[in-house]
Amino acid sequence: APLDGLWIDGTLAFGDADIALTTRYAVVSGRMLAGTEARPYARRATIVLTGNDATHDVLSMGSKMIGVLPG
Repeated sequence: APLDGLWIDGTLAFGDADIALTTRYAVVSGRMLAGTEARPYARRATIVLTGNDATHDVLSMGSKMIGVLPG
């Protein structure tokens, strides 16, 4: 089911599986990992950003966004 928003404090790590994420925004306060140079992520990751409310601004980055902040 689509999410209104996703906020993760910590690490978002893509495992060894295909993923599909539908959300208006995603904020990771920490790290976002999808493979490494030595072991690239070889699966499919599909992220769909939804919504059209331009008045909703997430962290001054817009209404649809993926943001990774130091954490």
